[in-house]
Amino acid sequence: MTNTFYDPNIEYYDNGYLTEESVEKLRKEQYAIKATVAYEFALPIAAIQKWHLGFLEDGEYGDWVFYDNLAQKIPILTANQTTPYTVTYVNLAESCYYIEIPAGRIGGLILDIYQRPQSDLGVLGPDEGKGGKYLLVGPRQTEPAGHDAQWVIHSSCNLVFLGTRIIGADEETRNKLRRQHFVYKVGKSKENQKFIPGSESPNWVGCQSKGLQFWQDVYDVLKNEPVEGINRFILTLVRDLGITKSGGFNPNEEQQEILTNAAIEGDAIAMVNTFSKKSYKSRHWSDRNWRYILNQSRLDLMHPDYYEIKEIASFTYEAFSTSKGLQ
Repeated sequence: MTNTFYDPNIEYYDNGYLTEESVEKLRKEQYAIKATVAYEFALPIAAIQKWHLGFLEDGEYGDWVFYDNLAQKIPILTANQTTPYTVTYVNLAESCYYIEIPAGRIGGLILDIYQRPQSDLGVLGPDEGKGGKYLLVGPRQTEPAGHDAQWVIHSSCNLVFLGTRIIGADEETRNKLRRQHFVYKVGKSKENQKFIPGSESPNWVGCQSKGLQFWQDVYDVLKNEPVEGINRFILTLVRDLGITKSGGFNPNEEQQEILTNAAIEGDAIAMVNTFSKKSYKSRHWSDRNWRYILNQSRLDLMHPDYYEIKEIASFTYEAFSTSKGLQ
């Protein structure tokens, strides 16, 4: 890849107009810069999408998939070998959902596509480990009249990740508590809840896709989301590269090259921010390079002075999920 960012060799005619060669170079250069910026903002989405696609190989929206052993957990970034994971995804564009969590030593969370915590569940959630019923409402939905949930969570996105851990329980207790997890559409019955063991020969990996596939993954998520907030910002940056919500994913040959190169550049920048010895991340000890992984100061990433994109992008480049309790 040849990087032309900030090339100072811009040529003008004597009358002050840019030469044709400079016009063409700057045209491509601005698209490349915008795409590289978009890459950083979209990193959390690409990670959410990889597990989302892997989840859909095992189940459907609202099914609980169990990840217990090494073979099942291999694709998951930063999975704990000793912890059983109980996971589902839902699409709030289809419906509001009820979530029922049993009483017990359960740690759970709800994430949007930017891995911003929407709520904790269980011990660190509103139910405080006593169990209860939640209502999950999408970004352009209203609370259903007459609902019987104890707590209402308004999600900022349609695609939502839900996961819990059963903490310190024996196998019998764990299995019992898991099968008391319910997620179902408002107006539907929980009696059809499915519990599915994760595949022991998974066909997916948790890290973000490379090259053009990165952009396809991001588009496949954003096409189901409202064009607002950071979603609008990303789509604005790539609007001249064949990616729009209404027009689809249709980059031409030149646009594909720009997007592919931007993904390479963006991936390298993510490595610098995440692993470099000169990283912005604070250290556990001043004389060592052991750095804190969680550096965002706000759960919604809205620092009073800026959006904490560097913090969430570097975190989701090497790990998956955080919650109110973890911070």
